[in-house]
Amino acid sequence: LSRKYHGTPRLSDEVVPFNPLDPKYQKDERFVPNKLDEWTKRSPLHVEESAWVLANCAHRAEVREMREVLELVAARGEAPEWVVDSIKKWWTCHREWTLSRLDILSKYTLPIYEGRFVFPVSLVEALGEIKANILDLAVLIDELKPSDDAWRLYDVLDTWSGYEGNAIRALNLTEPMATVLFHAYFTREEADRVVREEFQRMSTLCAGSIVHHAGKERATNALPMNTLQLQFRLTEYRESSIVHLQALRSGWKKPKYQRRSSVERLYVTLHDSLGDETLQSHDQELPGLIRAQT
Repeated sequence: LSRKYHGTPRLSDEVVPFNPLDPKYQKDERFVPNKLDEWTKRSPLHVEESAWVLANCAHRAEVREMREVLELVAARGEAPEWVVDSIKKWWTCHREWTLSRLDILSKYTLPIYEGRFVFPVSLVEALGEIKANILDLAVLIDELKPSDDAWRLYDVLDTWSGYEGNAIRALNLTEPMATVLFHAYFTREEADRVVREEFQRMSTLCAGSIVHHAGKERATNALPMNTLQLQFRLTEYRESSIVHLQALRSGWKKPKYQRRSSVERLYVTLHDSLGDETLQSHDQELPGLIRAQT
């Protein structure tokens, strides 16, 4: 998946071999699946532009990117301390937002869906498989040490490759049905409220990953956040994930880095978002801002 929003399925009748208007999906006669016209009038690409699909694309992108990076690391035959540290920090970011999202889907979103339509059991099981794979990987990665032999890296790579395949299969399985049923039973206004609540509850790194992989324009159209909020989350995501991925890919240790404070990150976000060349440099301006708040 490239930076420019790759991996989004172009849905058609062949990709969606089910009828969302089939009465077998209807849970309550008060809630009729008659909302699709509202969505298709807004955009024929309403499914591809949804927050659900964008989050899935970010997830697919990350599992592919890390598998490629692990192949490079394993081929080098050694894992110095900085490599293990970067793997674990990247993994911490990925695990945080993916498990956060799965937890919100299970505890918040699915009960709302099931109040109006029957959410297929196979889709629930598919999401459960992703969570199980993540927990299995957590054991391997948490135990990874700089002194480990190269075979340990290949062990992680093999397990990761299995996770990649299962995650992509499960996301591709749930994506068309879940999104189209959601749009059939919920108006745009109702859906916006559900999505807004999801993103208020889940890790902010999820939105950051979406912006990074889908681009600001698509993220702005799909997520209930303004440009500044999205830029803030993108900055946080890059510092938590991308810097480590780039270092592992290049084989060069990234510069010594301390996580920025919220004040520092806000300054960087404002600078990136506004593009104001008159802003003073980060090092010159921030000490005064921090002192002013203490």
